[in-house]
Amino acid sequence: MNWIILNLITNKRNNKLIYGALLGIIILDFLNDQIGFINQKYLIVDFSLCAIGIFIIMEILNYWYKNLYRKNQRILENIKEISRTGNYTKIIEQAELVRIVKPQLTEKTYWTGFAYLYLDNPQKALLEFELVESEYQKCGGFFYHKGLALIDLADFDKAIEYLTRSIDLEQNWQNLDQRGVAYMNIDKLNEAENDLRKSIELKENSSNTCNLGVLLDKKEQYQEAIEYFNQSIEIKPDNPNAFYNRALAKYSLKNYKDSILDYTKTIELDSERDWAYYNRALVNQKINELEAAITDFDLANKIGNDNKYLYLNRGFCKCELGDISNGLIDLKKANELDCKEAKELIEKYDKQ
Repeated sequence: MNWIILNLITNKRNNKLIYGALLGIIILDFLNDQIGFINQKYLIVDFSLCAIGIFIIMEILNYWYKNLYRKNQRILENIKEISRTGNYTKIIEQAELVRIVKPQLTEKTYWTGFAYLYLDNPQKALLEFELVESEYQKCGGFFYHKGLALIDLADFDKAIEYLTRSIDLEQNWQNLDQRGVAYMNIDKLNEAENDLRKSIELKENSSNTCNLGVLLDKKEQYQEAIEYFNQSIEIKPDNPNAFYNRALAKYSLKNYKDSILDYTKTIELDSERDWAYYNRALVNQKINELEAAITDFDLANKIGNDNKYLYLNRGFCKCELGDISNGLIDLKKANELDCKEAKELIEKYDKQ
């Protein structure tokens, strides 16, 4: 039945042919009644009965199609409501129930891409978006979400192109904020700052104040960066990104004690953030709290941080505390990972 609806009702060309044939049968019936060019005994099916039969079948199919359309529409409205709750897996499940009707299938594809984007699968999101891009040429939200997918895939130049199209159609704090992030990632810092400041003018939100802070930190304007991180934390006290980035800025200002406090708060909010443990370890190492540094290096490594400088610094701390054999294991591991600084330390402690 789905095939019939797809080919006879939603296919405009076929639909016109059927109704054209129906009109032709009615005309033939009228002419036959008037002229009698076909002998009644040769008629297998009465023209009028045939026309009535086709008309009834088409009306049944149209009724079925309208019911299907309404059902699809209810599902799509439900998806919009679900999108506000953040249950993106449910969006995909619901979208699978939308069938047959082309405009609604287009909307289904868009929502599927939207869900994949927020489920951290930007590649799948992009594939879905590309299927329906021609249908969303005047939709700023579409270009915004495709821009986000491109940022996640580190295609920043292309992301800027799509976010610019979003801004041209419907400028708001979100698309300005994210274009600023994209500019920042390709070191166009002036353009990034311009977008981020405009974003904050439109709406001061936790994410854009934090992003401007990151930019200012990158420009070595640490004190102003901290002011924006403070605003971000005031707006959203449970935002680990703001604490993490404020810790980096405080470290650059040699405010080591407060930097440790911010890394600790970051870990409280996001216990799987290995770089928070790693950076807190570096601060402890800097102030000669070597045992605390080793503990944090261990935690960072356990979560998944496998960079050569972790082994270098942990090895150094162990050797300085007299655990030279285990320290050398770390230093040799750093050397295997092509850490040039490790070789000199291996030579130094290997003699002790």
